[in-house]
Amino acid sequence: MQKITLPHIVLPLEFTTLLKSNLSISHSHTLITDTFHSNPSLERYLENSFDEFGSSKGLLKSLSTLGWHNFRDRLAGIYVYKTVKGKFPSKTMNEFIDDIKEFEFRFSDHSIQGVSRCFLLGFYLKIANLENKKKVTGAFHELKIPEEIGAFLRLSQVKSEKIDYLILILFHLLLALGDKVLLNALMSGKKIEDLLSQMTTESKKMMFENLLAYSASIDDPELFLYGKI
Repeated sequence: MQKITLPHIVLPLEFTTLLKSNLSISHSHTLITDTFHSNPSLERYLENSFDEFGSSKGLLKSLSTLGWHNFRDRLAGIYVYKTVKGKFPSKTMNEFIDDIKEFEFRFSDHSIQGVSRCFLLGFYLKIANLENKKKVTGAFHELKIPEEIGAFLRLSQVKSEKIDYLILILFHLLLALGDKVLLNALMSGKKIEDLLSQMTTESKKMMFENLLAYSASIDDPELFLYGKI
């Protein structure tokens, strides 16, 4: 069995909070600005960095100009830039995040509109790979979700609010059982409990440790409090 270790990394709390939220609601822009208002230094930095879209009228104006998704993408670019360069940029940017957007698009048919959890998983993997690359002196092995996961998701028409966890669970089932066994099991309608029972103790331990690391990284303990996806 291939050994995969997802690291616990410190992600920006305000950003992950928004990516986990349902922003299809009518007052979503106010929810976004209120989230940053609790961190005055970050709020001031963002007002300055987004100033070209807000004309010195604050984040709410920038959000109205850009819309949530463009604002989100530029904000992700800021955090990726910080990880790469070690400092925040003076202005927002769309650089460094094409792979995150492509990752989100891969699974867009299975996500709930207004919730950016696919983008969140892609963002986590991006930052994790950048952090890992800094630490590795030899060959670097990128953390990535295999293409087969999309085929498994297409077997179901159900959209999942927590699609990020579902993707990670399917990834670990693929590693443990192989593509043919997993595909046949899903096509025959087997329940998750049946699939888990086919995993070795070692493979289940790896999956739960990785889910815990991801959950802690995005500050989302609900999986372990309630056991639901």
